[in-house]
Amino acid sequence: MKKVLLLIATVVSIRNPASATACAPGTLMGFINMGPDGCQLGTVQVSGFAYTGTASGGAKEISTDDIAVAPLIAPNGAVGLMFAAPWHIGAGQGIGSQITYQLLSPDAQVQVQQVALDGEGFRAGPNSSVTVQEAVADGQVTSTLEIYLTCTDSCSSATSANLPIAPATSLTVEDLVTVQSNQSGASMSRFADWFVLN
Repeated sequence: MKKVLLLIATVVSIRNPASATACAPGTLMGFINMGPDGCQLGTVQVSGFAYTGTASGGAKEISTDDIAVAPLIAPNGAVGLMFAAPWHIGAGQGIGSQITYQLLSPDAQVQVQQVALDGEGFRAGPNSSVTVQEAVADGQVTSTLEIYLTCTDSCSSATSANLPIAPATSLTVEDLVTVQSNQSGASMSRFADWFVLN
């Protein structure tokens, strides 16, 4: 899914006069400042953005101004948001970013049927790891996805994940980025949340 969607996706804005302002590339702070009105992402609306950042071992905490957000729309009916930031640390350091937001379809006939998570720029030395965990809740069921690069004596990775879900018109999305390193440092450049609509 990563190779197909990220190659064919275009960063565009589609304006719907009867709904919120079309989403446009900006910082996470800009998306937070939109408040409950949010913006229109294709045929759905995203709103209620919130953020918590953490840092340890002398690492610089990632701020909302450090995170670039770009709307994504793919020809296959998927919409998404890409988050990019300098998630880079040295040995003995750690950083975390928790991003939450709401997704709503104003049209009951337009439903999310599948979610996907893609990451790029993963790097980790010995005893280091980069993970992005995503939880998607429809009010009754919470579905989870994870992408990662984990290195001990050897490394294992999964930088793309997708999951069918029960058709939903409203979702709460939570992304948790964790970068930790005991040796050599670790980093990630960006990840994308995808929502496949019917």
